[in-house]
Amino acid sequence: MGNCRSKSGETPCVHVCKESELEDGKMKVFDVDNIGQVLVVKDGENISVLGSKCTHYGAPLVNGIYSNGQIRCPWHGACFNSKTGDIEEYPGLDCLPTYTVLRSDDNICIESPKEGIVQKRERPLSKKTTDSKTIVLIGSGAAAETCLETLRQEGFDGKIIMISKDQHLPYDRPKLSKSMESKISAIQLRPDEYYDKAEVDLQLEKTVTSVDPASKSVELSNGTSIKYDTLLVATGGEPRTMDVKNSNLTNIFYLRTLKDANTIARVSQGKKVVVVGTSFIAMEVAASLVGGASMVQVVGRSSVPFANVFGSRIGEKVKEMFIKKGVTFYLETNIIQFAGDKTGNLIGVSLDCGVSIPADICVVGIGIVPATAFLKNSVKRTPNGFVVVNGNLQTSDKNIYAAGDIANFPLKLAGKSVSIGHWQLASKHGHVAAMNMLGKKEEVSTVPFFWSMLFGKGFRYAGYCDTVEDIVYDMAEDVDNFSYIAYYIQGGVVAAVSTLGRDPLAAKFAALLQAGKVYRREDIEENPLKDLDISSFQEEQRTSL
Repeated sequence: MGNCRSKSGETPCVHVCKESELEDGKMKVFDVDNIGQVLVVKDGENISVLGSKCTHYGAPLVNGIYSNGQIRCPWHGACFNSKTGDIEEYPGLDCLPTYTVLRSDDNICIESPKEGIVQKRERPLSKKTTDSKTIVLIGSGAAAETCLETLRQEGFDGKIIMISKDQHLPYDRPKLSKSMESKISAIQLRPDEYYDKAEVDLQLEKTVTSVDPASKSVELSNGTSIKYDTLLVATGGEPRTMDVKNSNLTNIFYLRTLKDANTIARVSQGKKVVVVGTSFIAMEVAASLVGGASMVQVVGRSSVPFANVFGSRIGEKVKEMFIKKGVTFYLETNIIQFAGDKTGNLIGVSLDCGVSIPADICVVGIGIVPATAFLKNSVKRTPNGFVVVNGNLQTSDKNIYAAGDIANFPLKLAGKSVSIGHWQLASKHGHVAAMNMLGKKEEVSTVPFFWSMLFGKGFRYAGYCDTVEDIVYDMAEDVDNFSYIAYYIQGGVVAAVSTLGRDPLAAKFAALLQAGKVYRREDIEENPLKDLDISSFQEEQRTSL
């Protein structure tokens, strides 16, 4: 027990630290009386004591960034309010627990937690008390999940219906390509009882065939019609398919669902596998299959993996890393034909470079197309099928919202509308859509952040740069050592960064952009990001992008 007491003098307290041990504007971790670890933040006269780990994947937040009242995770950029612990930027669903702080002289104490120190806090859910208003969610990914949670957390007491083609409750889809043998129990976002508590009408394994804005109804393939007052479309993307000879052979796979991932992992054991594509999903699949398959071969149109995102130098090092693991590459080429045996099983592929390679299994990862064909006559879409929305994620019909991979939305830091397939963005979209459905005006204001894990190495990317004019490295030789930060230049400004082995610099750059600040090319040498105090930067508007 500490020397402090609660205000009533009745609740026992535990000592955390001395105030003299804290630095203003900094975070520090302390072990509390053998009951757990807490994060302490001092900001002027305010001292906050919170859970010490990110609620997404458990990253130690003390290794992250503190800026403008936000604690930002070093791994994947999730943000938490330092005073309330509430999650304010994604990924993740839960908030940080906060503990009542008591001071006595130089001592910082907290009221003794009844259940010890915990690392997550669920926001309470409102009850359904009426059927007078119905919100329908189409999809079960990050956007739909975050939307339904935000609706209940913010007091919506009407009916919520979630319609999904998937057989499972919402789960952590980014893990499918990284851990292909995952079981639903390990990756489901919430336990079954959460949806009972949220009183959600779950319509799983159901396909929406059309939406009629005039009658405000959703039609399902089984002939059922469901009425809505407000609708969220968050159907995500469907894998882009290959239209080449014999593409209907057995053992040609596309990864979309948990069932797909489990099947690919199972049938690839001891087999010769061809992975088509050099995208993140394709490369993660290839990495996941190494060790189980007898042979992993990657076929791609680009010169190196990730060339269009990370640049050719980093892409070449990624390629070398895969080659050392036994992966064979056939690049700047494409499949023109699949070969099969008499029973219709895949036995090989032919490439347009004239080479034929053996294959028992083929996994195609050449991108996605928005799953929006059923909206053809409902809302405005771009020529390639993305749904056009405003900053509130409202479509051309005021009662229909769109979020996640299918949305063409205005990204403030880019100064234009974009379509981006990131888990973090989809989660943010779901929250923003819910807030606007409830009349709480909120616009999408976020910094794109994505990550990839390849052979135990965590790649991070923060920002948005669709036209890379130049790439600057802080220490060029560090790329060869798989520890780097790369700056992507557009219009004289650092529009994005990618890092490996340099946490929390991607998170730091995201915090800088979120604060509306500009990091110019000349700043890279004058004020290296690793040494930068982002509070010292003058706020500017990024008009060049």
